Amino acid sequence: MATENQAVEGDEEESLSNAGEEPNGPKWSVVVRQKMQQAGMYGKHSLRTPMLSGFRDYLFETLGVIHNKQEVENVARYLYFMDPVNVSMDFVTNIEKTNLFFNKLRELGLCNQTIFNYLKNLRRFIGYKTTATNVAANDPPLFQACVHFLNVTNAIRKKLSKGVSKERVVKRFNTLTTDSLQPEDCRRLLEVAKPEFLNCIHRASTAKTLTVKHQLNILYYLEALLILKHLQRPGVVANMTVEEWHKRVPHNFTSEGTSEKLVVVGVKHHKTATQVATFALTEVEERAKLSVRSPGQAVRAKLSVFGPGQAVAAKLSVGTWAKLGKRAQSPRLYKLRELGLCNKTIFNYLRNLRRFIGYKTTATNVAANDPPLFQACVHFLNVTNAIWKKLSKGVSKERVVKRFNTLTTDSLQPEDCRRLLEVAKPEFLNCIHRASTAKTLTVKHQLNILYYLEALLILKHLQRPGVVANMTVEEWHKRVPHNFTSEGTSEKLVVVGVKHHKTATQVATFALTEEEERWFDTYYTKVRPSMINEDAPEETFFISTSGLKIYNVSVYLRCFHNL
Repeated sequence: MATENQAVEGDEEESLSNAGEEPNGPKWSVVVRQKMQQAGMYGKHSLRTPMLSGFRDYLFETLGVIHNKQEVENVARYLYFMDPVNVSMDFVTNIEKTNLFFNKLRELGLCNQTIFNYLKNLRRFIGYKTTATNVAANDPPLFQACVHFLNVTNAIRKKLSKGVSKERVVKRFNTLTTDSLQPEDCRRLLEVAKPEFLNCIHRASTAKTLTVKHQLNILYYLEALLILKHLQRPGVVANMTVEEWHKRVPHNFTSEGTSEKLVVVGVKHHKTATQVATFALTEVEERAKLSVRSPGQAVRAKLSVFGPGQAVAAKLSVGTWAKLGKRAQSPRLYKLRELGLCNKTIFNYLRNLRRFIGYKTTATNVAANDPPLFQACVHFLNVTNAIWKKLSKGVSKERVVKRFNTLTTDSLQPEDCRRLLEVAKPEFLNCIHRASTAKTLTVKHQLNILYYLEALLILKHLQRPGVVANMTVEEWHKRVPHNFTSEGTSEKLVVVGVKHHKTATQVATFALTEEEERWFDTYYTKVRPSMINEDAPEETFFISTSGLKIYNVSVYLRCFHNL
């Protein structure tokens, strides 16, 4: 197997003075650090060797791991333990020494979480060699050894994972059984620090000179305010941007006859990427932050919103994405991103491609007829799995941005959307009356009835477009009469259930009034038959005027708005 000499020595930034950096996970005690140092477990190869620098590029460019130095260092320490002279892949055949490395970490007192991180980083390094390089084609024995190494270490990973769970249970138990701080105890910090903070924020608002101590006082208090009072994650504080602050939304909160003016701030990027973090500030709190953000203040020059988050974002926009742009010519779907396609579209390309490969490997006899091609297909799926995961995260982030924009812009409210029904109702009643009295209907009359009934389900009954597209004739026939009683009044309704729509785990239901039921029945018995032709799907309730199944109901709704 090929070895790689340690080409770079004496890197000051990567010397043993940095070896005590804490890995992701629980903090190490001073005693454990001393034991690790004495045992020589902090020794590591230079991160600038081709193999480790390639791994770092893979983490950054393919997996999108921005803060990757600690992970690469953990692998560098393991490789140094296995061979202090050369950086090589020979360790994949030395399982005994690998076990010795992890046993050594446990003997020195490292917790399961830290050891688990070492193993996770090492297995990701193996994944890099097997999926991001051509080792499968250029060195099949090494590829097979890497696969075997992953299988062998999987048992260690499962054992460590159980240990991590036990440590977490112990931590929670200790929190439960000891006199831990309560929320009100934590908030006492804000009460004690408030007088000094008010003095500092007053100096900032009156353009007086601020010392570093004043700046830190303001910074610390505002961060603590978000975490201790507004119960936000630290990630919200670290990642809040200037743009999000500028897009705050005024809100008038009313309760029990009293009214209070608030501003709602949304933060897109934090630990949970699938939702927008929101918090509401009072007028006093908003003014405090305005003082911090006022142009020309010294404190503003020191802060990005609350810390280095915006500076990091600016650095990324110039450095990170420029670097990614250079890789856009590679055959890894970067070209699509360069052309401006969103992550969702690129994700669909990759999903369709992987499904095609799945067809070749599972629906044909390629495994028996052409084993090398079959192995190449399996390898291709493994290689693109990392890109698939990265794109999936990108899709989640795009969804969060979309929700954030909905929160911060003047989007239509439900009552605004339902005004379409009010405006269109007179014309619709005229058309449905013509249908019920067997008068001739033009295409425009048919479209008016079709659009109105679809809009009724979406805008009034709040159903997904998929409910409208997939509702069947059978489901209409099986509607259930229901007598709804409330506060002494009774109303006759019919309940319709739709089985197949976007969420397949539940039945979509809506209740129509007697008048609405008559409209739908008139459409079914009078209008729909005139639209049916030999190509029309018999089971679909809503069909187009040309007799075809409706797939994009949102387009129909837009057409109705423009009608």
